[in-house]
Amino acid sequence: MSTETNSTPKNYSKQSVIATAILLVVVSGNYMRTSSGSNIRTVDFVSVFAMGMLAGVLLTQIILLVRQKREGKAE
Repeated sequence: MSTETNSTPKNYSKQSVIATAILLVVVSGNYMRTSSGSNIRTVDFVSVFAMGMLAGVLLTQIILLVRQKREGKAE
């Protein structure tokens, strides 16, 4: 039995980047609508956490999309 690992990067498309960006805008808008000035509730913490996760996913997708385009042009 051969256990080969597939090291080819996943193909990232513009549609996945746009979908992630839309989700980030929705989560940010929801946080701005419910944010309170005095203290942070659990819901606010989860919203900020979700915004950070989506921002990280979006940044990763953009970087991989740019790399994928560069490698496609080099070949």
